[in-house]
Amino acid sequence: MSTRREVILSWLREKRQTWRLCYLLGEAGSGKTWLAQQLQKDKHRRVITLSLVVSSQGKAAWIVTDDNAAEQGCRDSAWTRDEMAGQLLHALHRTDSRCPLIIIENAHLNHRRILDDLQRAISLIPDGQFLLIGRPDRKVERDFKKQGIELVSTGRLMEHELKASILEGQNIDQPDLLLTARVLKRIALLCRGDRRKLALAGETISLLQQAEQTSVFTAKHWRMIYRVLGDNRPRKMQLAVVMSGTIIALTCGWLLLSSFTDPFPVPAWLVPVTPVVKQDMTKDIAHVVMRDSEALSVLYGVWGYEVPADSAWCDQAVRAGLACKSGNASLQTLVDQNLPWIASLKVGDKKLPVVVVRVGDATVDVLVGQQTWTLTHQWFESVWTGDYLLLWKMSPEGESTITRDSSEEEILWLETMLNRALHISTEPSAEWRPLLVEKIKQFQKSHHLKTDGVVGFSTLVHLWQVAGESAYLYRDEANISPETTVKGK
Repeated sequence: MSTRREVILSWLREKRQTWRLCYLLGEAGSGKTWLAQQLQKDKHRRVITLSLVVSSQGKAAWIVTDDNAAEQGCRDSAWTRDEMAGQLLHALHRTDSRCPLIIIENAHLNHRRILDDLQRAISLIPDGQFLLIGRPDRKVERDFKKQGIELVSTGRLMEHELKASILEGQNIDQPDLLLTARVLKRIALLCRGDRRKLALAGETISLLQQAEQTSVFTAKHWRMIYRVLGDNRPRKMQLAVVMSGTIIALTCGWLLLSSFTDPFPVPAWLVPVTPVVKQDMTKDIAHVVMRDSEALSVLYGVWGYEVPADSAWCDQAVRAGLACKSGNASLQTLVDQNLPWIASLKVGDKKLPVVVVRVGDATVDVLVGQQTWTLTHQWFESVWTGDYLLLWKMSPEGESTITRDSSEEEILWLETMLNRALHISTEPSAEWRPLLVEKIKQFQKSHHLKTDGVVGFSTLVHLWQVAGESAYLYRDEANISPETTVKGK
C-alpha cells in the first residue's frame, strides 16, 4: 500500500507537466524535506533549490542551497532579489536544462517577497516548474491561491502509515495486538505527523518490551511512552498530592512564623549592593565595537536562546516562535511595549548597536557583548537615533493576531491563557463568544492597554509575559548583570 508522500512524489514527478506552480505544505517532520531530497536526485532534469534569507537589517538575498548539475552548477551562490531571475536563467542555459524544477524552501516566510521575485522568473523560464515548500499558514495559502498556485498538503498520516513509521527498523513483538486504533490515535496526536517522533515511539516501545520482558503493555507502560513523546499532562492524583502538600506547607509556615521574634543574621553576601551609576561613560563606550549581528545574538540571549553572531538573523526567529519588529519610536513608546530592544547609538563618528534591557527614572542599562553599561537618560537620548529592533512572541500558530477567524486551537489557547491571567476557573471554549471578548477587555484594562477587545501585538506580548514565557524590559533602578539579563523571563 502506497503512503501519501509516495503518491505526492509520483504526482510531482509526472512528465506530462500537469502542474506549473505548486505549494507543498505540512508541519515540521511531515515529510516535506524527504520529498524535496527525492526530487533533487532526479537525473532526467535540472533541479535547483533556493532559499530567501533576510538579514537583521532587512536586506534579502537568494541562496542556492542545492543543484543537481554535476558540472557548472551554482550551489552556494548568492543573488540579490533583482538578480535572481536573470542569474537563474543564466545558470540553466549553461547546461541543457529542459523542463527544470525550481524548489523554494521555507516559502511561508517572506512569502510576498518570494511571489514578487517569482513573477519575473516564471516569465523568463516558460518550461520550468516551481515547487514552493513551507508550513501551513492561512494568510500564505490565501495569497498563493489568488496567484493560481496549486496547494498540496502532506496531510495527516493514515493508520497504516503511522504503524509503518513506528515499526520501521524496530523489532517489536505482536505489533498488531499492541498498536490498536486507540493507541495509534494518541500517538498521532502527540507526534503530529513528525516521523522522527514516530521513530522515537517505535524505539521506546521496543526498548520497553526488552526491559519488561513482555509483549503486552499496561496503562502504566503507555503513560511512560506518552511522556517520552511529550505528554506532560499531570495525573489527577499527582495534582491532588501536590496541592495538598502546598497547602500544608503554607499553613505550617504561617503558624510558625510568629515564633521567630528575632530575625537570623543576614550573611554579608546576601546584602544587596547599592549600584554605582557611572557618571561619564562616553570615554569608555566610544571605544567599544559591536556589529549588528552580534547585537541580535545578545538579544537572542536575553530571550534565553544561544545563537552565534554569524547565524543571528531575523529569519531564525521563527524557529523559536518569535518575530522581529523594527522602526522608529520614542523612548516612552518602547518602554510601554515592555520588551528589550536594540538601539543604534551614534557615538562620535561611528554607529554602536546596544541592547536596552532596563529603563529607570534617570538611567538606562544596555548590554554590549557581555558587559552592562549604565547610561543617563539625557546622554542616551542625545546619541540614540530613535530606531529599534525587537523580538516578540507570536501566537502558538505563528500569527500576529487572534480573531474570530483564527483556528479553534488558537481560540482555545487564548481563552485558557486569559482564564489563568484573570484567575477564572470556567472551562475554556474553542468558540469566539461575547464572553471571550469581555475577558480580553478585562485583561487589557488590568494591564493598561487599549481596551478594544482586539488581540494584537501588545495583548499577545503581555499574555506571554504573564505566563512567564517572554522576555521583558526591567523598570526598576537596580542594575542588571549580564547573567541575570540572559534569563530574561
